Formats: sequence, structure tokens, C-alpha cells
Amino acid sequence: MSLVVAKKVKNSFLLASDTKLTYPESNKNKRYEDHLHFGTVKTVVLHDGICLAWAGCSVEADDTLKKIEPTNSFSTVLSIILESTDGSADYILLSGPDSTMYEIKNGKSRMTESSWIGSIEGFNHFQSVYHSEKNDDVESNMNAAMESVISELSISDVGGINLMLRYVPSRGYHFSSWMKGYGSHIPIPVTSPKMSLGFGTNKNGDFTIHILETYDNVAIHFPLINKGLMYSREEGGIMIGNIVDDAEHDRFIQIVKNICGVTDYFKIT
Repeated sequence: MSLVVAKKVKNSFLLASDTKLTYPESNKNKRYEDHLHFGTVKTVVLHDGICLAWAGCSVEADDTLKKIEPTNSFSTVLSIILESTDGSADYILLSGPDSTMYEIKNGKSRMTESSWIGSIEGFNHFQSVYHSEKNDDVESNMNAAMESVISELSISDVGGINLMLRYVPSRGYHFSSWMKGYGSHIPIPVTSPKMSLGFGTNKNGDFTIHILETYDNVAIHFPLINKGLMYSREEGGIMIGNIVDDAEHDRFIQIVKNICGVTDYFKIT
């Protein structure tokens, strides 16, 4: 099922999502089986101005995305979604430059400034955590809420990795960069581009995840095991994850730069 939550903040947008991949048993095929463990990115940047987020059946979302051309206008994309959906997937369609958001649920669309699609149980938990936060930082509160939903074992239809897509007029769409450590060491917020951090060891059960800032594809680095995970659209459809082996930090950064561009806020040593 998954969960996507979108909010308009002045003339910008924030979209928090997980990466859980779901599809009907009757639609299982080798392509989905191969990538099931990696999940999929639910927020797809169609081009500089338009973004489409989805939750629900991956088969419908994949078929719908493949009908959309890179040059299609916002109204054309909206029409394609409404003509294609059978209600097994829901969508959030954004036009950043026009500050416009549409929610498409159960085959019907409406303009809105905030939206959620996917798991109602997940969204209820999200709201509870979001409104319990004590600061006014919307992005920070959305991140905390989505992390909590993903970590809640009783919510089985939301899972994977917490991703935040931002739209800012001066920069367009981009996935927010963040890094978090789990295990015997204490996570330290990164406030300087040259700060050095220790990440513990595999032996102690430590784990660190590093989301790099990218603009359409998604790049995730796991420094303790020297592996990377790259998500990109397959044949114009949903975003598929592929493992990058022998991904020492500098090598992975270079691979990502060559493929999709990246701003490296964190230097791992």
C-alpha cells in the first residue's frame, strides 16, 4: 500500500514517502520479483516542472507512467491518470512552477494544498507524530513522522526507506540529503560540510544510511558495507532499484555524479 504525504509550504512543496513495493498476487512476474527487496520510489519527477507521486498497486502505476510523455503538459498528465486509473492506485500530481497540487483518489481529482495517499493506518500514525513535534520546521516534523511510521512494526503496509522530495522555485525538484546511524554509536546531526564522523563497525551491529541529494534518480549509500542503491525509471515506468557493489564512498559519489548529478554534503572517512 505504502504512504505519501504532501504539503505546500508557501510557494514550495514537500513530499514524504516510503519505498514499499506492492502488487496483486495475480500480477507477479520476474521483473517485480527481481526488485521486490529494494522496493520503489513513489515520487517520480517527470520533468523540471511536474512531479507525480503514487501509492497502491505498482502494476497500475507502472502502466500509467508509461503512457506519459516527457513533453506532456500538466493538464494532459492529469487526463492520462484519470483515463488510466481503475482505483487500485492513487496519485498526487504537482506543478511546482504553478504552485498547483492535485490529489487523485478513487478516479476523482481535486485541487488541494495538502494531501496523503496510501495506508490510512500509516497516515493516522503520521499525523499523531507530526502534531506532537515541538518545533515549527515542517520538513523536520514530516521526516520524524514518516520515520516513525516506517519503524512501527504493526503497520505492515508501509516500509523501506524514508525519502523526502522538495520543490523550491530557485532549485526545482530534488531529494533531500540526509544521513543517519543506528547501533552502538550516537547519531550526530551534521551541521558542517567538513565534519568527520565515526560509524562504528559491522561486528557491533552498527548501520549507517546516507541519502545523497539528487534531482530525478535516487542514490543511497551504505558505507559500512561499501554498497550503493540506485533508483531510476525503467522503460518510462516506476523507479527500480539496482545494487552498486564495491561502492567505496568516493567511487559511489563519482558514479552518481556521472549518472544524475549530486551535491555531496557529507564526506565519509
